[in-house]
Amino acid sequence: MDAYKYRGALASFLGDRWWNESIGGWFWELAEGRSPSSERLRATLEARYDVKLPPSGVGSNAVLSYNDHLKPKGRLAAADNCRRIEPDDWPPFARYAYAEREDIEASLLLSLIASPEDNG
Repeated sequence: MDAYKYRGALASFLGDRWWNESIGGWFWELAEGRSPSSERLRATLEARYDVKLPPSGVGSNAVLSYNDHLKPKGRLAAADNCRRIEPDDWPPFARYAYAEREDIEASLLLSLIASPEDNG
C-alpha cells in the first residue's frame, strides 16, 4: 500500500493517510474488474500476500466508526448500526463520518453532532 500513501505537505499531520481513490482502484484491480465483495477481496489479499486476515464480521455494508473523542474506533461497524455524525471541523469534501448508535446514546457530544436526517 506504500504506493498509495499520501506524501504531500501535511503527510506528518495526524499519522499516515492514503489516497482513497487509489485504494479503491487497487481493490478493483484485485477483483479483476468485478464488484469486489469483502469475502472475495479478503481471500484474494490472503492468497496474493500470504497473510491471514480476520473476516470483518459486519457484511458488505460496513463503515469506519468514530468514538466520543472523534477518533476512529479501529474496527468496522455495520452501517445499519450507525448514524452519520457532523463534527464542526469535518472537511466538506470528506466522506461522511459515522458513530455507532449505542455510542451516540451514551455520549452527549455524539448525540449533539448526530445527523438529524439520519435518525432511522
